[in-house]
Amino acid sequence: MLYNLKRCYTATIGTGTLTIGAAILNDFSDIPDGTTVSYSIMQGSLSAGFDAEVGRGTYSAGTLARDTVLSSTS
Repeated sequence: MLYNLKRCYTATIGTGTLTIGAAILNDFSDIPDGTTVSYSIMQGSLSAGFDAEVGRGTYSAGTLARDTVLSSTS
């Protein structure tokens, strides 16, 4: 199953499980718990530059556990 682009805020930093915050575009309500999803994370600003990460993780109850980090700038 493919899901349309989901965008949200998160206050989670570091390398652990991400806590999904308020939706920017499309919430996560249509993704069943335990679903493996592709993700992309960006942190920073236009003036200071961005850190980015791309990977695959498991969605469950408002969190995203990183299973495989495919690429990271940090």
